[in-house]
Amino acid sequence: MPPLKPGHISPTDEEDAAINAAIASDPDTREVTGKLFPAMDDPFIRRFVKGLEAERKAGRSVLPKTRVEFDMHAVMERLAQSRPIFHSEADFQFALAWEIKEMHACEVRLEYPIEFPDGRRHLDICLPTEGVAIELKYPVYNLRHELNDEAFDLRESAKDNARYDYIKDIQRLERLASRGERFARGFAVLLTNAPLLWMEPVSTNNDHNFVIYEGRTLTGKMDWVRPRPQKDKERHAPLSLAEAYDLRWNDYSMLPEAGVYAQFRYLVVEVN
Repeated sequence: MPPLKPGHISPTDEEDAAINAAIASDPDTREVTGKLFPAMDDPFIRRFVKGLEAERKAGRSVLPKTRVEFDMHAVMERLAQSRPIFHSEADFQFALAWEIKEMHACEVRLEYPIEFPDGRRHLDICLPTEGVAIELKYPVYNLRHELNDEAFDLRESAKDNARYDYIKDIQRLERLASRGERFARGFAVLLTNAPLLWMEPVSTNNDHNFVIYEGRTLTGKMDWVRPRPQKDKERHAPLSLAEAYDLRWNDYSMLPEAGVYAQFRYLVVEVN
């Protein structure tokens, strides 16, 4: 027997018997016998155990992390209860990230840099430990509203650009997921009070191939009906989706006494 440390107290015969009985009753463990001691003296095992002890002393968990069951619709439904309207896309981005952090004990990052063939891009929100990437859009119609003594003054944004940019987000998430690296799941989220985005158009406009109305299936190559000005480099190229996505709009909030554009709805496309 190796020398015992100062202050060591050996278990009594009764305590030793209770310990052995507990070991025998647990099918997932067994008593360490003399035959196992040489294997436990392996240098790798010693380094591994030493590392665990250092993690515990530093207050960090040594247990393997399990991925959360992430449900974007559940997050949006809960967010709508406290934030039915936002000042801007940045306001929406921060509030959504905060809600995710409140609902799920996981790391949440904003403006996370990712390298693409056409240059560096930043993900609006990502959950690195969960392999989730999120892109956001918040196109709106003019709306002035006061809620809980907070004044909101939304200014209209171009709807053709919003459609194109949203589909471009899906395309980017597809390419990110296909790389098989950190982000295997992606969510493209669009929140708006503009009914023209969720309604099927009655006429053919230049952005006809990029419409995102309720019930449409997005897939394949999409381009402008007429060429866009060359100066608009960010929205000039056609877009292409490898998979098919059935679009289903969801109610988000209805602002009391806010006029014709008081209803907000959202669209979520999940990319795997």
